[in-house]
Amino acid sequence: MSSEKDNNVVQIDLLRIFKAIRKKLALILAVTLLCGIGGFLVSKLVTPQYSAYITMYVSNKETSSGSISSSDISVSQSLVDTYGVILESYSCLGSVIAQESLPYTYSQLAGMISTSSVSSTEVMKVTVTGTDAEEVVRIANALADIAPTLITSVVQSSSVSVVDYALLPATKVSPSTSRYTMMGLLIGLLLSVAPVVVLEILDNKIHGEDDLKAYSYPLLATIPEFDSESGNKRGSASI
Repeated sequence: MSSEKDNNVVQIDLLRIFKAIRKKLALILAVTLLCGIGGFLVSKLVTPQYSAYITMYVSNKETSSGSISSSDISVSQSLVDTYGVILESYSCLGSVIAQESLPYTYSQLAGMISTSSVSSTEVMKVTVTGTDAEEVVRIANALADIAPTLITSVVQSSSVSVVDYALLPATKVSPSTSRYTMMGLLIGLLLSVAPVVVLEILDNKIHGEDDLKAYSYPLLATIPEFDSESGNKRGSASI
């Protein structure tokens, strides 16, 4: 028996579950493969996303001597978040929409943009993600043209300069065909194995002598089963 309750404890025969899975292995593999193919096809139907980015060096003050102290670097790193808020403001993005004649609202464009500090340095990375590779490059480079002037006008004694302009992305950032395929395979495996395991655990029928060994009842006799036509022995039934 695959499971039984003895003193409120459920015992599960893992070997029997393994055998049940092995019996259904062909079906399990077929379902898993079909789901994997489904995941692959879904990845081809999802609209691809592309990203382009610019990097800018930010400083808390303009210096003519070129000397920068450690405190200046620390302040510059903390100001990256502030500069990011200004960059994603309506004043900045509204100018980008007008300059590039973009078919987006402010909220839509803001959702396409993310800012971060590069390896905790005073270099700020601005990433634009969208469905059109050439368009995200135009938006990123428009930000590179507009943001430095706007930031320095808002934050007094600040300095922002462009390090790198955006380049046309060579590949999409999403969806990942391999990830979708692996997710499909995993879902298919779970969907095909789970019912087999659950049914085997819930099966409390006695299928042979081995199942009776789980109980303390004595085995009185074994009755052989014969084929009614040929008279050949097919198996046995225990009582």
